[in-house]
Amino acid sequence: MTIDVNWHDDAKRILVLSFHPDTGWEEFKQVLTASFDSIRALKHSVVMIHNWEATKPNLSDSSAAELLAVLRNTPINLVLTISVGISGLAISLGSLVVRLARLPVDVTPTMDDALKLAHDKLGIQFANAEH
Repeated sequence: MTIDVNWHDDAKRILVLSFHPDTGWEEFKQVLTASFDSIRALKHSVVMIHNWEATKPNLSDSSAAELLAVLRNTPINLVLTISVGISGLAISLGSLVVRLARLPVDVTPTMDDALKLAHDKLGIQFANAEH
């Protein structure tokens, strides 16, 4: 797989998807759908972090419509999605899709910033930058 999926914490409050070069659209949809199922099974709020530091998102115009369909199935307990390391057109296209799906999303330049934001959103103390 070209996407690593890991819980950042033992309490399963922060889910991190780390993307590698050559991540394909089909794999992205499958991993996102499976992640949503995992989050939905929990009874508490969750923040998901999409770590794009190792690669760049490659979404075409047609994949934007497909992404919107997947995002409309977002679990109610997913309170924030944070994208790390994306810029330019990916932010513009992603922002449009996210607004259409009416989801809370933020963008940060680094993983440390994303973790701080996630901890703040969940009301838990951010002790250090371990990830």
